[in-house]
Amino acid sequence: MTAQHGLWTRNFVDGQFVEPDTDRGFEQVEPATGRLIARVHEADAALVDRAVQAARRALANGWADTPVRERAALLRRAADRIEERFARLRCGRTTCAVDIASRNG
Repeated sequence: MTAQHGLWTRNFVDGQFVEPDTDRGFEQVEPATGRLIARVHEADAALVDRAVQAARRALANGWADTPVRERAALLRRAADRIEERFARLRCGRTTCAVDIASRNG
């Protein structure tokens, strides 16, 4: 690998970023250059259990009772934010060649 930099990722559990308990994971590199893009931490079983418990609490604490229109609006806003950042995220995984699909779509 040629690069020395890269973003360390963290897991997002129960409304906050969680520092990993392990160094296990993998490195994401740009295939064309070998540039290190990110180091992705692997969640261990305990962290997965914490995430599942948090999701169950969220469901029990009102998400299930939230009107469908409101839930849909929240999910649409989240999707919009992902789409806004998509180009930057995609460029992190590739060489950012011209996206022919977007020109034709």
